[in-house]
Amino acid sequence: MFRRPARWTLASPIAKLATTLLPGQSTLTEHAVRPPDTPTIDATALDHVVSIHYYGRSGSVFLQSLLDDHPQVAMLPALYLVGFYAFWESIRQMPAMTALAHFLDAYEVLFDPGAVVGDTSLGTSYGLDRMGDEGNERLGLDKRALSDALLHKLALVIEDFQSEPLPRRFFFQALHAA
Repeated sequence: MFRRPARWTLASPIAKLATTLLPGQSTLTEHAVRPPDTPTIDATALDHVVSIHYYGRSGSVFLQSLLDDHPQVAMLPALYLVGFYAFWESIRQMPAMTALAHFLDAYEVLFDPGAVVGDTSLGTSYGLDRMGDEGNERLGLDKRALSDALLHKLALVIEDFQSEPLPRRFFFQALHAA
């Protein structure tokens, strides 16, 4: 059963955690006062998950491109989570906040397409640093916005970010929903 947090305030523990994770004012404190107006994906409702993984030239990126625009499909850009399961083993026993900080550092490619994951720069390999009509735009998420959204989702099942570990399945669901 999922636990739902009480109404958040500016002094709530989750708002404090957001500022710990990313120094400076977090947008999470704004959401604590006024929930976002945009529709969101309920991570707790993602019961049917299909995970497609890259293995050489197998067609997984092509399959992703076919499914990408469907309204019931949530996914990250091709190959961005390369090495995730090996990485997970290194963080799975850590407290949730520590593990989340390690994830955000290790997968910088989500925010900067020129960042290296493993031994390659996936974003530049797929041209995500040369987007737009002029080829001068970069595809990347706002790090603060993603961390805030992820904390919101994770707070549905984690009460103490300083001691509880991240639940793997729900973290994966929350990441895609965020």
